[in-house]
Amino acid sequence: MAQRQEGGHGHGTHNNTGAMLSMAVLMMAMCVGMVLAISVASAIGGPIAWTLAVLVIVGLAAAHLKFMNHGGH
Repeated sequence: MAQRQEGGHGHGTHNNTGAMLSMAVLMMAMCVGMVLAISVASAIGGPIAWTLAVLVIVGLAAAHLKFMNHGGH
C-alpha cells in the first residue's frame, strides 16, 4: 500500500486518473447531448422531433451503460 502511494507517477495511478477523466468527459457529453436533443425538439415541435429526441436520449443512455460496464471490468 505504501509503495503505491509513494509512486504517484506509477501506471496504476495514471490509468485510474485517465479512466476517471475519460468517464467525466463521457458523462458531460451525454448530458450535453440530452439537453441539446430536448432543446431542438422543443424548438421544432411535433411528434417526429420528439420521437427523434427520445431515440437520441435512449441511444446516449445505452452508450453510457455500455461504457460503465466496460469500465467495471
